[in-house]
Amino acid sequence: MSFMMPIMLLGTALAAIPLIIHLLHRRKTTPIEWSAMLFLQPSETTQKQKRIPEHWLLLILRMLLLGFIAFLLSMPVLSDGGLSVIGRSTPADVVVIMDHSISTGFISGRRTVFSHGIVLLRSLIHHLSPDDSLNIVVAGHRNDSLSRHGILIADRTRIERRFILPLEQLPAGLSGSSIPSAIRYAQAIAQRGNNLKKVIFVISNDRVVSWKIGRTGLWASTRTASAGRLVPVYNIKIPALVTESDVSIGPLHIEPRIPGAGHPAHIIFTVENSGPLAVSGVRLRLLVNGQPVAVTQIRELAAGKTRTCRFKYRFHTAGSHWLEVRTHFQDALAADNRSLAAVKIWNHLSVLIIDHQVGSIGHYRNSRFIAAALDPFPQEQGGPALATPVVVSISRAAQMHLRKFDAIILNDPTTVPGNLLTRLNLFARTGRGVWIIAGHHTNDHFLNTELQSHGLSVGTFGQLKKSQRPPFIVIRDRRSEIVKPLLQAGHNQIVGVTLRGWWALKPEINNTRVIAATGDGDPLMVERDLGSSGGRLLVWTTGVGGQLNDWPTVAASFVPLVNQSIVHLALAGRELSSRRELNPGSMLVWTGPGRPPITSAQLTLPDKRIIPLHPRLEPGDQYLITSSHTAQPGLHRLTLKPGGKRSPIYYCVAIDPRQLAPAELTPADIHWMKNQRFIAGSITPNRAATILGTAVGGLSVWPLIAILVLVVMVVEGWLCRRLGRLQSDDPPTESDSDITAAAYPTGAPW
Repeated sequence: MSFMMPIMLLGTALAAIPLIIHLLHRRKTTPIEWSAMLFLQPSETTQKQKRIPEHWLLLILRMLLLGFIAFLLSMPVLSDGGLSVIGRSTPADVVVIMDHSISTGFISGRRTVFSHGIVLLRSLIHHLSPDDSLNIVVAGHRNDSLSRHGILIADRTRIERRFILPLEQLPAGLSGSSIPSAIRYAQAIAQRGNNLKKVIFVISNDRVVSWKIGRTGLWASTRTASAGRLVPVYNIKIPALVTESDVSIGPLHIEPRIPGAGHPAHIIFTVENSGPLAVSGVRLRLLVNGQPVAVTQIRELAAGKTRTCRFKYRFHTAGSHWLEVRTHFQDALAADNRSLAAVKIWNHLSVLIIDHQVGSIGHYRNSRFIAAALDPFPQEQGGPALATPVVVSISRAAQMHLRKFDAIILNDPTTVPGNLLTRLNLFARTGRGVWIIAGHHTNDHFLNTELQSHGLSVGTFGQLKKSQRPPFIVIRDRRSEIVKPLLQAGHNQIVGVTLRGWWALKPEINNTRVIAATGDGDPLMVERDLGSSGGRLLVWTTGVGGQLNDWPTVAASFVPLVNQSIVHLALAGRELSSRRELNPGSMLVWTGPGRPPITSAQLTLPDKRIIPLHPRLEPGDQYLITSSHTAQPGLHRLTLKPGGKRSPIYYCVAIDPRQLAPAELTPADIHWMKNQRFIAGSITPNRAATILGTAVGGLSVWPLIAILVLVVMVVEGWLCRRLGRLQSDDPPTESDSDITAAAYPTGAPW
């Protein structure tokens, strides 16, 4: 039950007035003994006692009368949703939800599905009463109402200016929508209206992904969020049929994972034709930071087929850049005809290689294989290699500052000072990577005792195994970024390696991942996490100097393994903060050095809104900036103040492919929502007048209370008249006459 004027309920307190008057005017008697009292005889009081219940009944009726009048003025309504005693002439508060998800951008009959929805909205407005109040809610990545208060249907000019025109100028949606959340939002708007009747219409293309079928908890929140009576909801489907093919551009992948300034990078993506017709002449354009740099074309693409394409581009400056691949091909959906990506271009990676020899005199023969693998094709690169290796001895490394390096390799050590091992552990725990290679110079004391005592253990090592018959090498973790390049060709390129020796290892089960192993199960590459900042420890159980294998001469596998390992270790704790391609709703994270200081930051969203952010200085002299404003797909720009060369920083939020799922509501889905009373049904716009006239108002209680007030007034008047007649018709008793004669003799004054 709800009340149209709840403030009048305060008047029910007036019902206590008759009781208060009765209590204040009760006759207080004090017995006084006098001499003539001895001669009085007791009189009969039967008639007075019979009148006492009637007095109390009159008091109760008068209290009920005042209470009913106050209750009547509050105009209560019993909200049932099915029965109404209010005529259609009573105005209604109407809220229309316009689905603005990405799927409403499909072309149907030379106009978008959303444009067809606007036509339905016009038809709905035509069937509303001039006194009805209208408001519009746009359901996209967030729910927005086009007006703070409802607008009367009679004001056609204002309806056109505030509702229709903004909807027609609205750009196509790029995100998903949640119809239950939009209904909950519309419930609150409807409750603010002043009219008794209220109704919500949802105009959508009935995509299951937007209606959240089966999400009972989410739908139940539409009831709990309603303050007062529940507003009925009716669905109006947009009748649109998509007949054209849809060409979509998939996510952009940049290779290598850490592209360097002046080095070629490959932008790889897929183009898909979802059908139903074949397409030809699809022209694709690559833009870097908004400037076109390359063009390619797909001559023909059959329905249901996918084509992999690539662009080659050389970034000339380090820092943050954004890429876009787009086509202006006229197809069923324009929103997926472009794909964005943001990338960080590096100047170089500083790699420290600590050789096994203790002194600085020597040629570091074993470590030169690794240094050469980091820059195998200098002529093709056209400049210095991305990774800049520095090879030093163990004694020299113990005196160096390690923080300036991005990754550290400890190659085939015999013994390492405890202080250096402690610093290597700290280096990894700050979010970077350490790579330990156990070769033929290494001994089991170092592997089992020294590493374990300094927190760098990956398990228990056995003896150095040697075999005349090279074992088969198996990749155990195919998801590892280190071995991914070796699997892209469709076969295991490590098969050609001749492995002659390796250290037996029983890895720790809980925190160690085996990347590659022999056919008998002996681990060859293992990895574990160090600390809470994303640091990594990578261990090889076979060397790279040529004594235990011929790996350095097998460039097809050794070069990508070395480079991918360095990139994997260098990213380590930076991987989260260096991620520039985000999914809708995922967290945006940026970290950077504490010098120079940052005073403020702001995030510019794709719709040009600006969100202020607050940089936080973390332990280790590192800034941390996070934001959850990533629901809207498109380019996000993070600006630091003062920024210098590190600002702006670009992030790209991709379109969620689940929002393009073609599944629509079935009769069973509609029945489920009606059975759960989440919606009242599905209608066409011309039924709006009927709906507002029969199923919106609810059962009005105040006419019934008005009848009760009249009945109480009649009974109260009859009872007052009856008590008055009984009091006047009572004959005086004999004892009363005697008292009067004795107390007041004739001629005595009153």
